[in-house]
Amino acid sequence: CVETLQTEDAENGLKIALILRRMAELQDDTDMRNDLFIESLDYDAEDFSIYLHILQYFSHYEQNGAEYKQWLQKSLAIFPQNTELLSLAFQSFAKHKEYKQAIYRFLGEEPL
Repeated sequence: CVETLQTEDAENGLKIALILRRMAELQDDTDMRNDLFIESLDYDAEDFSIYLHILQYFSHYEQNGAEYKQWLQKSLAIFPQNTELLSLAFQSFAKHKEYKQAIYRFLGEEPL
């Protein structure tokens, strides 16, 4: 279904994203679910809830936090004033004792 939509029309991005998200919701495998959510962003990159799903996945299943930080940065680039994302960023900075980065992010000042 997705392959057919990809070849038909460039306007089918939202349809493809919705199909991929529905497929993700039906997945029992959390890795596959997350991969489908990530792929869906290629077709509709402004669905806030999908970024939250991805962040939740990486916060629970990733050991070093690098992927989580990357997705948090991507999310903040699209939704820079979202209080939920800002709260997650602050929690991440505090967890990793990155106080200078927190000052820069939240106060807009250069770290000391």
